[in-house]
Amino acid sequence: MKTNHPIKKICEYCGKEFEANKRTVRYCSHTCNSKAYNETQRKQVIALTEALASKKKTDKVKAELAERDYLNVSETATFLGWNKQTVYNYCHKGIIPAIRLSRRLTLIRRKDIDMLFDDIEPYEVLPTGEHKPIEDWYMLDDITEKYGILRHRIRKIVNAESIPTKKDGTRTLVAKNKIDTHFKKKGFGIANLR
Repeated sequence: MKTNHPIKKICEYCGKEFEANKRTVRYCSHTCNSKAYNETQRKQVIALTEALASKKKTDKVKAELAERDYLNVSETATFLGWNKQTVYNYCHKGIIPAIRLSRRLTLIRRKDIDMLFDDIEPYEVLPTGEHKPIEDWYMLDDITEKYGILRHRIRKIVNAESIPTKKDGTRTLVAKNKIDTHFKKKGFGIANLR
């Protein structure tokens, strides 16, 4: 929106001070505006060119690595598109067979990497928390009140027995039937509490 009083501003391209009639004006002249536009376009083209060049480079490296029989950890990470630490973790767990030749050199056979994908087990969906109405869950205070056990002890039991929990805002809810079953096994009953 045009103002009645000129606003003093500084040109974003050349840095000169100028008077603008609108507060949204960024440049002192059409020339500075054009030069700034051309500069941003040039930067976009350069960024796109660099991205294409790096993609071609990684594709070339992957093609070279595909021909080799043995790869080190960083080459394996590049080949699979993983992080180096992920490859180390899989080697440590035994998922990817590897041999450590020296303190600084660990080699992995290409054949072993290919075999990872040969006998694939079906994808297993990890179980999520149980979806039950709120009446089927205890708050920690309810368990403390009912069984007379401190909160930190309840948390230890929940973790040790893998009892399902869920968050409701700031409250932690514990599955009612599972915690009751646990305490019945341990000999807690309503009669014991009185």
